[in-house]
Amino acid sequence: MLQTFMTMQFILCTIATNVLIYRLQHIPLIGKKIKNSWYKNRTLKSILGVYAIIRKIVLQFVRKGIYLFTMLMVPIFLIEDIVNGGREFTDQQWLACMLYIFTLLNLFYGAFMRPSVANADEEDFILLRQMHVDAKMYYLINMLVKIIGESIVFLVLLPFVGFIDHPMNFLFTAQMVILLAMMRFIGEAVTLLVFSHTNNIWFNTYKKIYGLLVLSILPVTYISCGLLKGTPNIIDYIGSPITFIIAVAVGIGSIFYTIKYKGYKKLAAYNVKYSSLEELAVNQEELEDMDIGIGENEIKKEDIHTNKYDHLKGYEYLHAIFFDRHKRLVRKKWKYKMIVIGAVSLLAAAVLLYLGQTPEVEELVDRSEHIMPILLFLAYCMCSGEKICKALFYHCDVSLLKYGYYHEPKTILSNFKIRLRYLVKLDLQPMLLLCAGISLNIAIAGQPRKIIGLVPMFLTLLIATAFLDIYQLFLYYVFQPYLETYKTKSMGYTICSSAMYLICYSCLQLKVVSIWFTIAVAVITGIWMMISFALIYKLAPRRFKLK
Repeated sequence: MLQTFMTMQFILCTIATNVLIYRLQHIPLIGKKIKNSWYKNRTLKSILGVYAIIRKIVLQFVRKGIYLFTMLMVPIFLIEDIVNGGREFTDQQWLACMLYIFTLLNLFYGAFMRPSVANADEEDFILLRQMHVDAKMYYLINMLVKIIGESIVFLVLLPFVGFIDHPMNFLFTAQMVILLAMMRFIGEAVTLLVFSHTNNIWFNTYKKIYGLLVLSILPVTYISCGLLKGTPNIIDYIGSPITFIIAVAVGIGSIFYTIKYKGYKKLAAYNVKYSSLEELAVNQEELEDMDIGIGENEIKKEDIHTNKYDHLKGYEYLHAIFFDRHKRLVRKKWKYKMIVIGAVSLLAAAVLLYLGQTPEVEELVDRSEHIMPILLFLAYCMCSGEKICKALFYHCDVSLLKYGYYHEPKTILSNFKIRLRYLVKLDLQPMLLLCAGISLNIAIAGQPRKIIGLVPMFLTLLIATAFLDIYQLFLYYVFQPYLETYKTKSMGYTICSSAMYLICYSCLQLKVVSIWFTIAVAVITGIWMMISFALIYKLAPRRFKLK
C-alpha cells in the first residue's frame, strides 16, 4: 500500500507542478521568462512539488476554516439575533447549537452524500484508466487520506469555534473528531454495499433528488436549530460514552468491510466511465444545467434555410444568423423579465387605482427617487452578459477559435462591437419597460409632473445597463474563462466579476441620484467604452483562445 501511495502522490504532484508552470507562463510580464525547459528540470520540479503539497495543506485548513465560519458560526449569530432577541447565547447554548449543526451537516449529511469511493473526476480517469493504478489500493488510500486529513484539520480548528467550552475541552473535541472519522467510514461502507446490489452510485443516478436534498439540508438544519435553540441535551446524547462506543464499533466494522470488499474493479469501471462522460463528452443535460442548452426542436427548419439576412455580409451575417437560430435560447430569460416587469407594473397600477390619491400614496410617490440604488443593483442582476457570452462560446466560438483568422485584432474588435450592439439592445428593453411601468404608476397616482424629475434616474439606469454589458463582454474577451470541458476557470475573471458585484451592491448605500450622478455615469461609460476597444484590440488576440 505504501508503494502505491507514493506512486499516486508522485503522479499527482507531477500534474500539479506542470499545471503550476503552465499558469506561471500565462502571467503578464513574467510569463515570458518561464521557459518550457522547466517542465523537465527535476530539481525545480521537486521544489515546486514541495510548494504544491504545502499549498494543498494550507488550502485545506483555509477552506475548512471558511466553512466553519460561514456554515456554522454566522448562522448561529443570526439565530442569536432572531430567536434570542439579540442577546448572546451562553457557552452551553452556543456549544449546543454548534454541535447540532455540526452533527447534521458533517456526521450525517457529509458522511453519506459524497464519500470518496464515489468520486468520478479527472484524477480517477488519469490514475485508474491511464496509469493503471490498482483499483482497491487506489480507493483505500484515497479513503484514508481524505478521512485522516479531514480529522486532523477539524482537530485543530474545532476548539476555535466553541468546542473548547465543553468541560472536557480537548478530549471532547477529539471525541467528536473520532466520531466524524467513524461516520465517514460508515458512509464509505454503505455506499459500497449499495453499489454491490444496485450497480450504481445513487446520487449520480438520481441527480434531481440529490439536488433537492442539497438545497433543503441547510434551511432545514438552521430553522430547526433556531426552533430548538440547539437542544442543549444534544451535548449529552452525542457526547455520551454509549454513542461513542456504538459509533466506533460500527465504524471499525465498516473499515473491515471496505478492506474485504471485492468489487473495486467494477466500481472503478463505473466511475471512470462516468467521469469520461462527464469530462470528455458532456451531454445536453449539462448544457441545460448551465442554462444554455438547446433541445432538438429548438432550431426549426425555417431558421436554418432563410434568406432574410442576405443583405448582410461577413461577421454581421454570421451573428444575425446565430442570434436568429438561437433566439429561443437568447430570449428565454428576456421574455421572463418582460413578463414579470409588466405584470408587477400592472398589478401596482391596479392597487393605486383602487387606493386613489391618498396622502400615503402621495408620500410614496415623493419617495420614488429613493428606489434608484435598488434599481441599479437590479440592473446588475438582470444583465444578460454572462449567459450570452457563455452561449456564444459553446455554440459558436469554441469551433471558430480553432482557426487563426479568428484571432486577428480587427476580427476580434469587429465581433466585439457587433455582439455589444445585440447585447445592449436585448438588455435595454426590460429596463425601458421598467421605466415605463414606474412612469405609469406615478401618472395614475396623480403626479405626472414628478416623472420629469425622475428622468435622470431613468437615464442612469439605462446607461448603467449599457456599462454592465460592455464590462461583461470585455471580461469575456480578455480572460475567456470557459473551458472546452464545460467548466469556468479564470482567477482574473472571478476577481473582476466579484469586484463589479461589490460595486453594484455598494450602490445600495446611495440615498438619492442627481443629474450630476447621471452625468458621471455617462462620462465613465463613454470613457470605459473607448478604453475597452483599445484593450480588446491589444490584449484579446493573445488571450481570447481555447483552454
